[in-house]
Amino acid sequence: MIKLLQRGRLITALLFVWLCPLPCFAQGQGSNASPRPAEVSFRGLDQLTIDQARAIISHQLSYIAERGISPARADDAAYFLGIGMRRMGFEGAEVDWEIDGDSVILVVQESKLRSLGKIQMEGNAAIAADVLEALLTESTRSQMKGVLKRAKLPFVQQDIDKGIEQIRNLYANLGYYDAELVAETEKQEESGLVDIRVSVQEGPLYRIASVTVDCDTEELELPLKSLIDEFVKAPYTPGSASMLQGRVVELFNNAGYTAAAIAHLDPELGDKDAGGEIPVALQLQVTAGARRVLGDVTVTGNQKVVESFFLRRFEPLKGQPYDEGRANRIVRRMLRSGAFSKVELQETPVADSDVLDLAILVEETPAREIGAYAGIGSWEGYIVGGTFQHYNLFGAVRRLDTRIEFTSRGMTGDVNVFEPWVFGEKTTLSGGLYAHGRDNDGYTK
Repeated sequence: MIKLLQRGRLITALLFVWLCPLPCFAQGQGSNASPRPAEVSFRGLDQLTIDQARAIISHQLSYIAERGISPARADDAAYFLGIGMRRMGFEGAEVDWEIDGDSVILVVQESKLRSLGKIQMEGNAAIAADVLEALLTESTRSQMKGVLKRAKLPFVQQDIDKGIEQIRNLYANLGYYDAELVAETEKQEESGLVDIRVSVQEGPLYRIASVTVDCDTEELELPLKSLIDEFVKAPYTPGSASMLQGRVVELFNNAGYTAAAIAHLDPELGDKDAGGEIPVALQLQVTAGARRVLGDVTVTGNQKVVESFFLRRFEPLKGQPYDEGRANRIVRRMLRSGAFSKVELQETPVADSDVLDLAILVEETPAREIGAYAGIGSWEGYIVGGTFQHYNLFGAVRRLDTRIEFTSRGMTGDVNVFEPWVFGEKTTLSGGLYAHGRDNDGYTK
């Protein structure tokens, strides 16, 4: 029985080796084998040099050199070379590939090299022709990285189409919603130049004629009127309604209405007036809600900065309608001091009242920073220096900057102190001392 089992195992092993002798061993060898050395050459180049072609597909060439030859990598190189050439003005360029031993051959058909000729704008009155021309060619100019140095920009149809769309968007942002543009091209076969004529029909100007804000409170009547005056008679743009809504939200939040709900209705269009403009009426609906007054202010997360530093900043706001904008400005200034990596405000309305408590959550940065540097110069000789910075001097977010530097010609040192809050929120006080000694050839100062 044992002999039969051993014989069966032997037969199975022989069958396995007979069925798969080479692929299995070849796979084991191939997993550790380095890729074949690869070379990429070009066939059919005429106007484009080999260096320019290599610059277009430098990434693909590096990948082939690193990983070796494969049909997929050769096809990628051909594909991206064709795209790059068409972006340079070879409008009908095609690239194929061949693999010959350890070499990839990219077979190029260059086609005609096209360049931008004359650009003519017709029908534009609201926007100057040079502005329109700059938008029309912006995409082409941004794509040219010096690979193909030419006196004229290449003609790339998709770039022109993108430029036309940019011009159309500009007209819409100026209030000309109905603007229509038609681009016609004329190719000169002998010179390869392509002339472009852009016909513009600007259409009527859409202008904001009135703004109505339906609100259940009269406390912000004057600020609202001032805000509305900024929008009335301005061109109506795609973002006008949203911008108005955002400004009204900011106004109510900064006045303590932290839960105000504001929605804009669809704009109403009037008939074209005698000046050829179309009036637009905007309307907002506002539910102000309760007006919150700032109550208690607490701080968590501070370890080295004293609590009074935060409380003093928000003390003028306590007992007043909560001004969200001013509170955020204080936070941004705290972050700019360098003493904090995070400062967040958590607003908590107190139940059954109009009071809002504020919690300040902070994370502090390392208070001290030490640096050193060294070098050598043809005039200064050796240079050795050091710096020391303290972002939280005495726990009050005062900043101390010190520097000392020694060279073969002398010494320089300075000490500066910055107080971020003096006489309110907007005043900074700084002062310092410095010393400077130098021994030049022939004199000392």
